[in-house]
Amino acid sequence: MRSELTMAERIQICRHHEGGRITNKALSLWASEKMGKPISEMTISRILKRKIELLGSDVGSNRKHYRKPECPNLESILYSWFLTMQEANVTIS
Repeated sequence: MRSELTMAERIQICRHHEGGRITNKALSLWASEKMGKPISEMTISRILKRKIELLGSDVGSNRKHYRKPECPNLESILYSWFLTMQEANVTIS
């Protein structure tokens, strides 16, 4: 059975890895026990490859995926517009 990890769970794995020298196998066993779902060594390896990105992100903890915007400036302007429209009670479809 396959289950996805949330960003909070991935960050928790990265932080546990920072605590000291620990093998991917040991980290896999710890994470599987802690999170109540099977987590393979390969998954641990992939998470640790993105460790710097994960620990530096401000992504919501319930999210499962994070994709960087192709045009961050446009995203910022669009989000500002969206908030303005939301405050004005304008329906956006």
